[in-house]
Amino acid sequence: MFAFSGKLAKEILSTLTPNLIFLDLRMPEMSGKKFLHHLRDQQIKIPVFVITGFPEEISGLEQEAFEIQGFFTKPVHLEELLAETKKILKLK
Repeated sequence: MFAFSGKLAKEILSTLTPNLIFLDLRMPEMSGKKFLHHLRDQQIKIPVFVITGFPEEISGLEQEAFEIQGFFTKPVHLEELLAETKKILKLK
């Protein structure tokens, strides 16, 4: 599943429950941070990896009570992404 905006991701979550979310902080219509607030407010417990091209945005998120499993800075390396996905989903 793929959503081009936080708003679309929120709509998708009303019908589907993914095992893992990769979340860009800068998205149209609803920022990644607002989407994280939505997850927390709705008590949705899905592991989230944050992806950003702006590492300075990460420090503010670390201080809030979000269910963030880790952070990736752009450009994201596929091998690193797959390794973290396997760990969270406990795949071999």
